[in-house]
Amino acid sequence: MYATGPVRRKRGNLWGAWALALLLMTAPTPLAFADTAGESPAPAAPEGETAAGESAAAQVAGEYRIGVGDALNIMVFGEPEMSVQEALVRGNGKVSYPLLGEVDAAGKTALEVERIIIDRLQEGYLKDPKVTVSIARYRMIYVRGEVNTPGAYPYTEGLTVDRGVTLAGGFSERGDPDKVTLIREDDPDNPLKNVTLQEKVGPGDVIIVGESLF
Repeated sequence: MYATGPVRRKRGNLWGAWALALLLMTAPTPLAFADTAGESPAPAAPEGETAAGESAAAQVAGEYRIGVGDALNIMVFGEPEMSVQEALVRGNGKVSYPLLGEVDAAGKTALEVERIIIDRLQEGYLKDPKVTVSIARYRMIYVRGEVNTPGAYPYTEGLTVDRGVTLAGGFSERGDPDKVTLIREDDPDNPLKNVTLQEKVGPGDVIIVGESLF
Protein backbone atom coordinates (compact mmCIF):
# COMPACT_ATOMS: atom_id res chain seq x y z
CA MET A 1 0.00 0.00 0.00
CA TYR A 2 1.20 3.57 -0.68
CA ALA A 3 2.01 5.82 2.30
CA THR A 4 -0.51 8.58 2.76
CA GLY A 5 -1.15 11.53 5.01
CA PRO A 6 1.49 12.51 7.56
CA VAL A 7 3.91 9.77 6.44
CA ARG A 8 4.07 11.07 2.84
CA ARG A 9 4.47 14.62 4.11
CA LYS A 10 7.32 13.50 6.42
CA ARG A 11 9.19 11.78 3.55
CA GLY A 12 8.63 14.83 1.37
CA ASN A 13 10.18 17.04 4.04
CA LEU A 14 13.20 14.72 4.33
CA TRP A 15 13.81 14.80 0.55
CA GLY A 16 13.55 18.59 0.62
CA ALA A 17 16.09 18.85 3.46
CA TRP A 18 18.54 16.58 1.63
CA ALA A 19 18.24 18.61 -1.56
CA LEU A 20 18.85 21.88 0.32
CA ALA A 21 21.92 20.42 2.08
CA LEU A 22 23.34 19.21 -1.25
CA LEU A 23 22.80 22.64 -2.80
CA LEU A 24 24.59 24.38 0.09
CA MET A 25 27.55 21.98 -0.15
CA THR A 26 28.14 22.58 -3.87
CA ALA A 27 27.42 26.32 -4.05
CA PRO A 28 30.44 28.75 -4.12
CA THR A 29 31.13 30.35 -0.75
CA PRO A 30 31.12 34.16 -0.33
CA LEU A 31 34.89 33.95 0.33
CA ALA A 32 35.44 32.35 -3.06
CA PHE A 33 33.54 35.20 -4.71
CA ALA A 34 35.55 37.73 -2.65
CA ASP A 35 38.85 36.16 -3.73
CA THR A 36 38.03 36.41 -7.41
CA ALA A 37 35.98 39.60 -7.45
CA GLY A 38 37.57 42.41 -9.38
CA GLU A 39 40.42 40.22 -10.62
CA SER A 40 41.24 40.09 -14.28
CA PRO A 41 43.59 37.58 -15.85
CA ALA A 42 47.15 38.85 -16.15
CA PRO A 43 47.99 39.62 -19.78
CA ALA A 44 50.12 36.88 -21.24
CA ALA A 45 53.46 37.95 -22.66
CA PRO A 46 53.72 37.48 -26.41
CA GLU A 47 54.92 34.00 -27.12
CA GLY A 48 58.71 33.75 -27.06
CA GLU A 49 59.20 37.42 -26.08
CA THR A 50 61.15 36.77 -22.85
CA ALA A 51 63.19 33.99 -24.37
CA ALA A 52 64.00 36.16 -27.37
CA GLY A 53 65.16 39.03 -25.15
CA GLU A 54 67.39 36.75 -23.11
CA SER A 55 68.71 35.13 -26.27
CA ALA A 56 69.54 38.50 -27.80
CA ALA A 57 71.46 39.57 -24.68
CA ALA A 58 73.36 36.30 -24.63
CA GLN A 59 74.13 36.63 -28.33
CA VAL A 60 75.60 40.13 -27.89
CA ALA A 61 77.80 38.89 -25.04
CA GLY A 62 78.83 35.82 -27.01
CA GLU A 63 79.81 37.79 -30.12
CA TYR A 64 82.10 40.28 -28.36
CA ARG A 65 85.53 40.11 -29.97
CA ILE A 66 88.43 40.18 -27.56
CA GLY A 67 91.10 42.77 -28.32
CA VAL A 68 94.59 43.80 -27.27
CA GLY A 69 94.40 45.38 -23.82
CA ASP A 70 91.48 43.26 -22.58
CA ALA A 71 92.07 41.10 -19.50
CA LEU A 72 90.54 37.61 -19.21
CA ASN A 73 89.52 35.38 -16.35
CA ILE A 74 90.20 31.75 -17.25
CA MET A 75 88.66 29.26 -14.82
CA VAL A 76 89.13 25.48 -14.92
CA PHE A 77 86.64 23.69 -12.69
CA GLY A 78 88.34 21.67 -9.97
CA GLU A 79 91.82 22.80 -11.10
CA PRO A 80 92.70 26.03 -9.26
CA GLU A 81 96.35 25.80 -10.33
CA MET A 82 95.20 26.02 -13.94
CA SER A 83 92.88 28.98 -13.35
CA VAL A 84 94.10 32.49 -14.15
CA GLN A 85 92.63 35.87 -13.31
CA GLU A 86 93.10 39.05 -15.34
CA ALA A 87 95.35 37.52 -17.98
CA LEU A 88 96.26 40.47 -20.20
CA VAL A 89 95.90 40.20 -23.97
CA ARG A 90 99.26 41.53 -25.08
CA GLY A 91 100.24 43.33 -28.25
CA ASN A 92 100.72 40.04 -30.12
CA GLY A 93 97.09 39.13 -29.45
CA LYS A 94 97.96 36.31 -27.04
CA VAL A 95 97.59 35.58 -23.32
CA SER A 96 100.01 33.60 -21.18
CA TYR A 97 98.55 30.42 -19.69
CA PRO A 98 100.05 27.78 -17.36
CA LEU A 99 101.37 24.66 -19.12
CA LEU A 100 100.20 25.84 -22.53
CA GLY A 101 102.41 28.90 -22.86
CA GLU A 102 100.63 31.38 -25.13
CA VAL A 103 97.02 31.17 -26.30
CA ASP A 104 95.55 33.17 -29.19
CA ALA A 105 92.79 35.51 -27.97
CA ALA A 106 92.57 38.75 -29.98
CA GLY A 107 89.79 38.75 -32.54
CA LYS A 108 88.07 35.77 -30.93
CA THR A 109 85.04 35.43 -28.68
CA ALA A 110 85.31 34.12 -25.12
CA LEU A 111 83.66 30.87 -26.27
CA GLU A 112 86.27 30.43 -29.00
CA VAL A 113 89.11 30.92 -26.53
CA GLU A 114 87.44 28.39 -24.22
CA ARG A 115 87.43 25.85 -27.04
CA ILE A 116 91.12 26.45 -27.82
CA ILE A 117 92.11 25.93 -24.17
CA ILE A 118 89.92 22.82 -23.81
CA ASP A 119 91.40 21.24 -26.93
CA ARG A 120 94.97 21.92 -25.83
CA LEU A 121 94.40 20.72 -22.24
CA GLN A 122 93.02 17.47 -23.61
CA GLU A 123 96.34 16.88 -25.35
CA GLY A 124 97.96 15.20 -22.37
CA TYR A 125 96.84 17.25 -19.37
CA LEU A 126 93.13 16.74 -18.56
CA LYS A 127 90.65 14.22 -19.91
CA ASP A 128 87.51 16.36 -19.75
CA PRO A 129 88.36 19.93 -18.67
CA LYS A 130 85.54 22.32 -17.82
CA VAL A 131 86.79 25.76 -18.85
CA THR A 132 85.11 29.15 -18.56
CA VAL A 133 86.55 32.33 -20.09
CA SER A 134 85.13 35.75 -19.25
CA ILE A 135 86.15 39.39 -19.64
CA ALA A 136 87.73 40.61 -16.41
CA ARG A 137 88.53 44.08 -17.74
CA TYR A 138 87.93 45.74 -21.09
CA ARG A 139 90.53 47.71 -23.02
CA MET A 140 90.54 51.50 -22.84
CA ILE A 141 88.55 54.09 -24.73
CA TYR A 142 90.18 57.36 -25.79
CA VAL A 143 88.76 60.87 -25.42
CA ARG A 144 90.43 63.70 -27.31
CA GLY A 145 89.81 67.26 -28.41
CA GLU A 146 87.92 69.87 -26.42
CA VAL A 147 87.59 68.12 -23.07
CA ASN A 148 89.19 69.08 -19.80
CA THR A 149 91.33 65.97 -19.37
CA PRO A 150 92.01 64.16 -22.66
CA GLY A 151 93.33 60.64 -22.32
CA ALA A 152 92.58 56.92 -22.06
CA TYR A 153 89.82 55.69 -19.76
CA PRO A 154 88.48 52.28 -18.76
CA TYR A 155 85.56 51.00 -20.77
CA THR A 156 82.46 49.82 -18.91
CA GLU A 157 79.43 48.06 -20.36
CA GLY A 158 76.76 50.45 -21.60
CA LEU A 159 79.18 53.36 -22.00
CA THR A 160 77.89 56.32 -24.03
CA VAL A 161 79.58 59.38 -25.55
CA ASP A 162 78.19 61.52 -22.73
CA ARG A 163 79.67 59.28 -20.04
CA GLY A 164 82.95 59.08 -21.91
CA VAL A 165 83.21 62.87 -21.99
CA THR A 166 82.38 62.94 -18.28
CA LEU A 167 85.28 60.58 -17.58
CA ALA A 168 87.50 63.10 -19.35
CA GLY A 169 86.40 65.93 -17.07
CA GLY A 170 83.56 67.20 -19.25
CA PHE A 171 83.55 69.62 -22.15
CA SER A 172 86.08 72.42 -22.13
CA GLU A 173 84.91 76.01 -22.47
CA ARG A 174 85.30 75.69 -26.24
CA GLY A 175 83.89 72.16 -26.49
CA ASP A 176 80.82 71.78 -28.70
CA PRO A 177 78.41 68.93 -27.77
CA ASP A 178 77.09 69.04 -31.34
CA LYS A 179 80.51 68.41 -32.85
CA VAL A 180 81.48 65.01 -31.54
CA THR A 181 83.14 62.44 -33.77
CA LEU A 182 83.28 58.76 -32.86
CA ILE A 183 85.88 56.47 -34.40
CA ARG A 184 85.05 52.79 -34.07
CA GLU A 185 88.00 50.55 -33.38
CA ASP A 186 86.76 48.02 -35.93
CA ASP A 187 86.11 50.65 -38.63
CA PRO A 188 88.66 53.46 -38.22
CA ASP A 189 88.40 54.61 -41.84
CA ASN A 190 84.77 55.66 -41.45
CA PRO A 191 84.47 58.05 -38.51
CA LEU A 192 80.95 58.88 -37.36
CA LYS A 193 80.56 62.65 -37.30
CA ASN A 194 78.18 64.73 -35.18
CA VAL A 195 76.99 61.76 -33.13
CA THR A 196 74.56 62.29 -30.27
CA LEU A 197 75.68 62.16 -26.66
CA GLN A 198 73.64 58.96 -26.25
CA GLU A 199 75.64 57.10 -28.91
CA LYS A 200 77.02 53.81 -27.60
CA VAL A 201 80.79 53.51 -27.28
CA GLY A 202 82.74 50.26 -27.56
CA PRO A 203 86.11 49.16 -26.18
CA GLY A 204 88.96 50.78 -28.10
CA ASP A 205 86.74 53.49 -29.62
CA VAL A 206 87.92 57.10 -29.85
CA ILE A 207 85.76 60.11 -28.96
CA ILE A 208 86.86 63.44 -30.44
CA VAL A 209 85.13 66.64 -29.30
CA GLY A 210 85.21 69.54 -31.74
CA GLU A 211 85.58 73.23 -31.02
CA SER A 212 82.65 75.63 -30.94
CA LEU A 213 82.79 78.58 -33.30
CA PHE A 214 81.34 80.94 -30.71
